[in-house]
Amino acid sequence: MSAFQALSLLHRVRLRALVCQLWQLLLDPVLWSVLVVGLSLTSSFSRAQDELLELSLDELLDVEVVSASKRLESVFDASAAVFVITAEDIRRSGVTSIPEALRLAPGVDAAQLDSNKWALSVRGYTQRFANKLQVLIDGRPVYSPVFSGVFWDAQDTMLEDIERIEVIRGPGATLWGANAVNGVINIITKRTEDTQGTLISALAGNQERGTIAARYGGSVGAMGNYRVFARYFDRAENRVSGEDAAADEWEQSRLGFRLDLNPSDRDSVFASGELFNSNAGETVTSLSLTEPFSELQPERQDADGYNLSLRWDRTLGADDTLSIQAFVDTVDRDWQLADIDRAAYDVAVEYRTTRLSNQNLILGAGYRLNDDRITTGASGRVTVVPESRQEEVFNIFLQDEISLAANVRATIGSKFEYNDFTGLEVQPSVRLLWQPSSMVSLWASASRAVRTPGRADRDYSIVFDVVPPPSSDGLLPSLPTAVLVSGHPDFDAEELMAYEIGLKVRPTANLSLDFASFYFEYDDIRTVVPGGLSCIPDVAPFPGCLGDQATQATEFLTVQGNLAIADSRGFELSTDWRPSPRWRLQGNYSFFSGVEDAREGLSLGGSDGLATTPRHLASLRLGYIPASSVEADLWLRYVDEVVSLTGAEIDAYSSADARLAWQVQPKVELAIVGKGLLNDAQEQLLSAPNDLPLTEIRRSVFVQLRVNF
Repeated sequence: MSAFQALSLLHRVRLRALVCQLWQLLLDPVLWSVLVVGLSLTSSFSRAQDELLELSLDELLDVEVVSASKRLESVFDASAAVFVITAEDIRRSGVTSIPEALRLAPGVDAAQLDSNKWALSVRGYTQRFANKLQVLIDGRPVYSPVFSGVFWDAQDTMLEDIERIEVIRGPGATLWGANAVNGVINIITKRTEDTQGTLISALAGNQERGTIAARYGGSVGAMGNYRVFARYFDRAENRVSGEDAAADEWEQSRLGFRLDLNPSDRDSVFASGELFNSNAGETVTSLSLTEPFSELQPERQDADGYNLSLRWDRTLGADDTLSIQAFVDTVDRDWQLADIDRAAYDVAVEYRTTRLSNQNLILGAGYRLNDDRITTGASGRVTVVPESRQEEVFNIFLQDEISLAANVRATIGSKFEYNDFTGLEVQPSVRLLWQPSSMVSLWASASRAVRTPGRADRDYSIVFDVVPPPSSDGLLPSLPTAVLVSGHPDFDAEELMAYEIGLKVRPTANLSLDFASFYFEYDDIRTVVPGGLSCIPDVAPFPGCLGDQATQATEFLTVQGNLAIADSRGFELSTDWRPSPRWRLQGNYSFFSGVEDAREGLSLGGSDGLATTPRHLASLRLGYIPASSVEADLWLRYVDEVVSLTGAEIDAYSSADARLAWQVQPKVELAIVGKGLLNDAQEQLLSAPNDLPLTEIRRSVFVQLRVNF
């Protein structure tokens, strides 16, 4: 038995007992009597009035972010569409995963496919492997070139350790490289000096069957601090086709650490690492060339891996700093579509200087090696040639912020990136910021970004579907047809020209407005080109398909190519209103419109990829503190109708989440959370590879306990 299996078994035994105890607590009428009394009491454990909301509106707008310019600057001063999800937002929303937390930001579409899979993107092309979104955790990219996207089941951490999530809507390729096309998400964890002591968090419910997490933070003498954590969760299955079980239950164990050291006044060192083991179920669409041709069956998807990051920052002088960061990230995944063994190695160097008058210059260079081996999974639907591949990526970049006047700033720069697939890619950007007063910030930008090919674009062949045979007229054979989608060795990079305008206003001390609009022009977008019909030989022959060849079925081949163009436009509006220290109202609205078409007189071989993104997204969060020891939160969302890549239509829906929390003591918090309260279950999107059925995500209710000591 492996260490992970032993850890998982031990946690499950202990967790079952914890679940029973927590459920008994949840159903205990004495608890509710205490809660009712607690609503009217202000005890010695109460928080001070000025701590009712973690950050004031001015403080929130002055939160310093790094993702927009790779230097610390306030949200209000950033010449980009930036939204910050704070630790307080995550805690009070009641979310239990990173994709759920990202729904708090405008312009982000996060659709849950089943218990352990998500389709998430920014400003279009929402799909399971959204290939135009760069995602980072403490600056470490987790975008995988294997399927050109993010495996969200492998991106997890202790939510209590997240300091903030910076969401950049729009290209960030100049700083973050290829694949930062539609947006950048940077998940930033807390410094260890802010997580000293012990924290234990546990929850249990109908879908969240049980989660237990523990973290301990200590010091390394006068040099710095560290923390270690362990997290385990067990989630229940959802359902397909009304009452049929989806068999998508999921459990995961994760261990991690972070170390922050200051060996001298000029140096700081950061190190972090994680180990994880995931065991997830799924109901897959099994295809065959014999009846019934397509059927649902349960499967398992196991994954484990580790990552390790190191960063050294040195202050070279009053005007200069140097940073070197390296990481390794490995995953071994056993999947019914493909078995994947992948490792990524990365090193980057950055130099920042303010020596030049009225300028802030950043120079950088980096190297990355992607090494993977991909073999056919149990389904036999995917073939990869070659099975093993190493891909090298080299880059240099520069960006200069120039103060043109007291209230006007221009930012220009470009990334020059060389990859083994398409060679040199140049990704420039120009940004302009004008702040006529301390209450108004107006910005505009023009950028070019590319999405470079991955293994799925060039090396894969996948059986997408099997079409049952038509009725035979006696003249032509009545045979099933396998629809095959194949990569192409000459698949090129997808391109984007992006134009954005934004306005940030804080007219009063308790009200802020943030408006961002965009127009995107895409070229060389991936689509499929219809090929020819051929025969599949078999030892048990059917009547001849072509000539006298004995066949079992026919095969319809489609090949991926860069033959589509697209354009999209839209805007996001976010408002934050604090009418009193006890109330907070935060509203987001996103409008998106786009169309994809073929160029050169061809017709698209498949659904419009932009149709997977809702035209309208709306969110309203209400936070209220009726007593200094009680919090009440309500989160309402509206998601417009979408069309999956397979053509399946998903109706518009509304959702409501609620949370009631009681500060039992200064270091003890008890909360009850309900998610998806308006519907017993809700379909959200269909998986793009056509390997999963449409799954209904069930309503979730759980009780949560957090203890600090």
